[in-house]
This record gives sequence, C-alpha cells and structure tokens, in this order.
Amino acid sequence: MSELVVPTRRVARFVFILFFILVGQLTYLQVVRADDLKNDKFNVRTIINEFAKPRGDIVTSDNQVVAFSEPSNDQLKFQRVYPQGELYGHITGFQSILVGNTGVESAYNSALRGKRGEEQNVPRVVLSIDSEIQTLLKELLGTNIGAIVVMQPNTGSIVGMYANPSYDPNPIAVHDSVDAQKAYTALVQNPEKPSVSRAFSERYPPGSTFKIVTSAASIETGIADAEREFPQAFSFTPPLTDREIRNFGGGGCGGTLQRSFRESCNVTFAKLGDELKDNFVTEMGKFGFGGQLDNDVNVGENPPLDIDGAVGATAPKENSYAQDAPNFAFAGIGQGLVSASPLSVSLFTATIANQGTTPTPHVVDRLEDGRGNVTKRIGLDPWKENAISASTASTIRDFMVDAVQRGTGTRAKIPSVQVAGKTGTAQASCAADAPSCPPHAWFTSFAPAEAPEYVVTVFIQKSSGNALSSNAATGGQLAAPIAKAVYEKLFGLR
Repeated sequence: MSELVVPTRRVARFVFILFFILVGQLTYLQVVRADDLKNDKFNVRTIINEFAKPRGDIVTSDNQVVAFSEPSNDQLKFQRVYPQGELYGHITGFQSILVGNTGVESAYNSALRGKRGEEQNVPRVVLSIDSEIQTLLKELLGTNIGAIVVMQPNTGSIVGMYANPSYDPNPIAVHDSVDAQKAYTALVQNPEKPSVSRAFSERYPPGSTFKIVTSAASIETGIADAEREFPQAFSFTPPLTDREIRNFGGGGCGGTLQRSFRESCNVTFAKLGDELKDNFVTEMGKFGFGGQLDNDVNVGENPPLDIDGAVGATAPKENSYAQDAPNFAFAGIGQGLVSASPLSVSLFTATIANQGTTPTPHVVDRLEDGRGNVTKRIGLDPWKENAISASTASTIRDFMVDAVQRGTGTRAKIPSVQVAGKTGTAQASCAADAPSCPPHAWFTSFAPAEAPEYVVTVFIQKSSGNALSSNAATGGQLAAPIAKAVYEKLFGLR
C-alpha cells in the first residue's frame, strides 16, 4: 500500500495546482479583465446588449434627425436608421453588428446609449451641422469630387462638411450579417473610396492657399513685410536643382508682398520659401504642419476633430534645407512635401480670422439627456493659442481681402459682405499612363473680414476631370464661386 502513497500525492498535488490555476484564471477574467471582455465588440452578449436597449437620436443644430433607432423583429430589438443616407455618412458613421461603430456613433457611443425601460427618456447628440447648409454643400459640389468645410472660426463648430463621394450607412447597419458583409465589402473595395472623407481623412497639396502660411512665416521671422519689393520675374530656380518654378500662365509678376499675394505670384513665394530655410518648418508647425516623423514623412498632429479619421498635415523634414533646398521653395507655393486636408486648410484660415488662435474643430455641439437638458458642451477650448501674433494675422487678413476685391479671388466677392480669401491651384499627381491631369482647385476664406463669423474652404479634386482649359481649371474659376454661394446662403442673400 505504501508504494501508492507517493504517486497519489503527486496526482493530488497536480490536481491542486490545476485547481488554483483555474481559480486564478477565472478571477483574472471576472475581475481584472471584466470591463475589457464586457466591451469587446466580438462578445455576442455585448452585441445583444447594445442593440437590446434604445439608443439616442443624432440630430442637426436645426433639429433634423439624421440617426435614430426603431424596433426590429429579431433578438437585437432595435435597428439603427439613417434617414438622410449619404448626406451625413462621413459624420454619423454607422452602428454595425459586423464591424462595430464609426463616426459620431463611435465617438459618442456612451452618450447615445439608452437604458432598458426608459424608451421615453433616451439621451441624444446634437450636431453643430445646419441641415440647410449641409444640403447646399452637396448641391454645390454636384458631380465634382472634393469637399467643402464651413466652420465658425471662434468656436471650431462645423456648420457644414460634405465630401463627394460619400456613402449610405443603412446597408451596413442591417442586422443580417451576410447582407452587412456584402455592403461593407463593396464599400471598402470601391476604387473611388467613398468610405474615406476627402474633407478630413485625405491629404492634398494645398497650392496657393498655402501662401497664407508662407506670408505669415515671412512676416513673423522678419524676412518680409507687406511693403517689401520683389523684382518682376518669370521664374525662380532654387539651389541644388535646375528645375524652374514658374508663375501660373507663364507670365511675369512681382512688386510688394501684398501685390504678390493678390496676384498669387509663384516666383515671390518660392523665393520666400527658400529664404526662410529651416525656419520655415518651425513656422509651418505653428499651423499644424509637420512635427512628428512617420517613417520618412514629417507629419503634423492630427487635428483634434471629435470623430476619428482626421489626418495631420505634412511638411519638409526639420533641418533638411542644406540637403533638400528645392522642396522649401516648392513648399512656399504649397507644393512638394506640403500636403493637407481641407479641414487643415480651414484651420489655418481660422487662425488668421481669430487673430492667431486656432480653434478645436467639432461636429457635435452638445449632449442632452432625455429631458432636453444639456449635459456637456463640445469644443470649448482652442487647439492652439497665439500661433502667430495678432498684428501678423491682421496683415494677412488685409492681403486676403485685397485678393478677393481685385485679385485672383474676385469671383467670391459679395457686395454687402466683405470676404477675405485665397485661391489655390495645385498640381496633382497623375496616373503613370496619363500624359497630364487637371489640377486641384482650392478656395479658402472667411467673412465678414472685420468680424469673422464663418470660414468656408472649397476643394475640388483634380478639377474632377472637367473638360476645361488649363487657365479655367483654377481655384479662382471653380472654387471661389462655390464659396460665394455658401456665403450668400449663410448671410441670407439667396
């Protein structure tokens, strides 16, 4: 019998160890990782819980419902519905049993959750978006690929933001996982990338709109003031290259910095980019361009938009002028290594409108409980304070007013409201088999100039392939009139 004692003890000891391991694992899962498991999007019980209780509406600032829940006939109890479809797709995002939540549905998920038995007391999220402005932006873009951003510069409230193409969230929000998968696969595999907002999730060369930043950098560093004279010239050749930078249309231009801005003179601003040297990167950083090395690209901090997907703006690398002088000249005219989303362009425009302060952009204005009481206001604090001096901002404002009154932006001029703006026509990269492609057309602005209420930025990608001459596919010709129409609506003039 004694010969069984040792093996029995070994087995008992092994079982005892297994028991403690099991108890430890259960304790770890139920205590330490309880919240993680509860919120895991692949947890079936979590999914059922999310859909088994009412969910708050998402409404516009003028009380138009853009997302709501209705009772369903399956175990998930409630079906999410987006009555405006693609008009708000990039903003609302979707609630999906398949891929989780996106957009406002994700960023404000906890605020939208209701409670069982309280169907009459569900909280809601109120957007800063105005439904009439949002509808107008879609109409104005028409078949053009691009984006329009309308923002209040003092608060960062986004009054309208639409990008074409967009997408309808409804097919992805269905409870049938097979149908949802088909819709999601079709969306993300679409070569036109409708799931990605061109307003804040894609970067493009900003072209001459970036002359706002180049002018501010030149004034802040003391390289130039409004009256500095530049010789009339047809081209500028940066150091370390024989590639000339020419003016749009091939003509000559020059004169004071203000006149060069008004006429959007490439030669002047390429020269300034070269003169700024490494200081240019530092000054760009004040406007959110560059600052973080991502592989081989100097990318800026992502704008603090309250929904996911906003991308940072790029710049030449720090302290790289000695090896890469040409890209500093090209940066001066918003080309080369400089790229930004329309949202980023809106933000540096808002910095000028705000006398040097950059707001925090947001598409949600406030959160309300089921009784309509405000529980939280969104975006009250600025993103960057004193990015540039108020005097520099005032000088650039005057430049922008001049550009609209008698320069490249005259198509945005409104008799009863003074608009401050800057056009941009940026070279776009072409497909390998394409001999040429239309440029990007930009216009960024704010109004009224002396007491800004709105920033309007219009971007048309590669002029959307319009059959126009190269002289017509410009920011002044294509984008500025769209901004004018937006202002006329904003100020009740149409």
